[in-house]
Formats: sequence, C-alpha cells, structure tokens
Amino acid sequence: MLFANNEIPAKVQKPYEDGFYPIIKCEDGPEKFRIRDGNIVRQMTPAEREQYYPPNLEDAKRNKIAAIDSRTQELIQAGFSWGGNNFSMSDAAQRNWIGLGVMKANGLIQYPIPVGKVDEGMVLITTEQELISFLVSFAQYQMDPNGPLGSGRALKALVEACVSVEEINAIVDER
Repeated sequence: MLFANNEIPAKVQKPYEDGFYPIIKCEDGPEKFRIRDGNIVRQMTPAEREQYYPPNLEDAKRNKIAAIDSRTQELIQAGFSWGGNNFSMSDAAQRNWIGLGVMKANGLIQYPIPVGKVDEGMVLITTEQELISFLVSFAQYQMDPNGPLGSGRALKALVEACVSVEEINAIVDER
C-alpha cells in the first residue's frame, strides 16, 4: 500500500545517504517493507531491510523461536516411526498412546490392537512385545531430550540465553 498521492510522510522524508526513502509498514511485518528508489516503489531486499531496520535482540529471539516452533510442528505432523510406518504425534494421538500404556499396565489389553497410521492406514499390534516396542518408540520420540521434539526445547533455551543477534543467527536447527 502506498501513501496518498505516492507521498512519503514527513517523519520518513529524510533520505538515507544512498537516496532511498523507506516506507515503514510495521503492521504488515518486515516482508511488506517497501522502498522508494527515484520514481519506483519496490520491496526492500533482505540486505536493505537489515541496513535500514537492523534487527534488535528481542525481535531476533522471537523470530528464531517461531522458526523452531514451526519446525517442531512439522515434526509432530510427520509423527514417529515404528515398524516402517509413521504414527501421529497430535495431542489426541499422544493421549491415545499414553492410554494404551495405562491399559497395558492394568492388564486391560486384548490383542490384536488396530493402530492408525499418519497416512490413514492401520497396523495391527498382535503381541505384548510389539505393544511394548511401539510404546517405547513413542516415548523416545516424545520425551528424549536429544530427540526431534526435546531438542527443540534445548534450541529455544539456547536462543533465550543469547546476548547478541550474531549468536542467535549462529544457531542452526538441524532436526
């Protein structure tokens, strides 16, 4: 969105040394920043955004944590693997898997147990050993601090401990 009559408000009329006039649109986020280059209004390049609006520490932390959370959601959607199949890690599925463990502990399991896969198919768990193996795979995926989900918590703790934007940028989510 341009300002009325393509005019730049007085508060941003001061040109930078390279002749650009940034148009500030904070409510739309940094991807919406526009810049006036002569008679042309265009989107800023990432380098220009960083030059005119250097990231502050809190914004950098917030952005990095949002990226970690987004990757964690992707991993939850992909599920955990057992027996060559992927199984959901949604909140409802996690409650179901925990419920299976409670039922097993109380001797309430009757085999075979149909278990839904991520791709809508089913797998039958036919023995106690298979059920134990399934539940161990689920627990490792869910609770292992070095696993896909637990390592996200560790990465976010690293981000929170950073004291500079450079330190934050050096953190890589390789999950």
